[in-house]
Amino acid sequence: METYIPENPTRYNREKGKIYLGIPSGSLEAQTLRLCQEVGLLNEQPGRIYQFQALFNDIIFRVLDRKELAEEVEMGIVDAGITGKDYIREFGNPEELEVIESDLIFSKKSTQPSRLVMVSDPKKIDDIERTKGARIFTEMPKLTTQMLQECFGFEGADLANINLSRGKTEQKLRTGRADAVADITETGTTIKENGFVELGTLFESNPQLIANKDSIKDKAVLQVIEDFGASLKSILDAERNPMVTAIMNVPKKLLEKVLKGLPTNTSPTIAPLQDNEWVSVTTVIPDKDYFKIAPRLKRLGATGIIKTPVQAIY
Repeated sequence: METYIPENPTRYNREKGKIYLGIPSGSLEAQTLRLCQEVGLLNEQPGRIYQFQALFNDIIFRVLDRKELAEEVEMGIVDAGITGKDYIREFGNPEELEVIESDLIFSKKSTQPSRLVMVSDPKKIDDIERTKGARIFTEMPKLTTQMLQECFGFEGADLANINLSRGKTEQKLRTGRADAVADITETGTTIKENGFVELGTLFESNPQLIANKDSIKDKAVLQVIEDFGASLKSILDAERNPMVTAIMNVPKKLLEKVLKGLPTNTSPTIAPLQDNEWVSVTTVIPDKDYFKIAPRLKRLGATGIIKTPVQAIY
């Protein structure tokens, strides 16, 4: 039987001249795709498709396993990708990767970082020191071992019984298979609901945009990846600290009073209007303060005050 050889074989089935970006599967996938829509790279969610074209910049997205993504960026399967810092430490080689955006603060349920925490049944173990030599199960044995060494001084026999869990890690406490577990949580709700306690936080993680070091030797590729990261961060910053643009018309004779009514940390834009007796004033203020400030500005003489949400902050 002859060996199959594809026409025009390319490494990892990549199309020449395209930039490949990795989307993490699992809990971060929907949020990452939503952000790609917000920055104009996608019209709609791609559903179950694992590879799809962006709307511009010759970008092709590949949905990859979040645990393997760091390794696949390093291999060149994609030029860059998003995954958690914890997965990069556990499954990748951080020194072989370039971090483009270090903290893209978003997750499945909240804007809190995910945490690798040591958990146990308080009737058995109520202090992290008592986990030395205990049966510990975790999906991240490498990172757990490193952080117990670095943060809590564990060594040698203290770490001899750290085991790989392939899922349902906290259930191993209930069945008695584990004395303690190191598990990922955002809110800690499931831990509390099951009657367990957090003994300590080993590691905090946010998603990072990482790049292949060889890929970004091409300045054009680096620019596209940096722009992608900056755009995502601008959306996240605007969502985390909602701001609005307030636009108003002000009689020139009342301008000084109106400006004094604005927050002291703002630097408004003042533009002439067709009527020489009036100017347009534009400023950016926190959304939560708009309905405190707008009535005051109206009393001071501003009219036609328009509120426009700020969608992105670069």
